[in-house]
Amino acid sequence: MMGRTRGSVAVLLACATFMPCVLWSSYLILNERFGQSNTLLAWVCLILSVASGVFCITRLDIPPSLRVALSFIYVPVMGILLVVFTVYFMCIMFGECL
Repeated sequence: MMGRTRGSVAVLLACATFMPCVLWSSYLILNERFGQSNTLLAWVCLILSVASGVFCITRLDIPPSLRVALSFIYVPVMGILLVVFTVYFMCIMFGECL
């Protein structure tokens, strides 16, 4: 894992930023399409979405203590951002605005 280039670091950071949004919006679209309102499934998808970003952070070539610290900061921040993203996404895509 040593010697990552700047490009690969940029890709990992981009994936940590956008992959949770892509996975979560996929869940929202499928949930709206098939009408399955399952709270447990929603939580599992939300956790997997955030975990995909944490996985990208753990792949960065930085000291392990910094990876752990970034992960602890990342999880609540991305969770809040996904809630805001959900409100915006549902309003734009399905017209279900608050």
